[in-house]
Amino acid sequence: MQIASHCLYNNDTCTVGKLHRRTVGEIMITPSVTGFPEMTIGAISALFVARKINRLPIVDKK
Repeated sequence: MQIASHCLYNNDTCTVGKLHRRTVGEIMITPSVTGFPEMTIGAISALFVARKINRLPIVDKK
């Protein structure tokens, strides 16, 4: 995360830096795909393949 933060604020050529002014709504798919702390790595991996995604926010059900 430190690398991403440094890149975001200090380097316009970094991939993360290009996202600095974009909104979450512009980047995320809808409906949103989330995971839960109780999910196994296998279940998350299957979700990546099925939904053609490479990132998954993990949220608490509460």
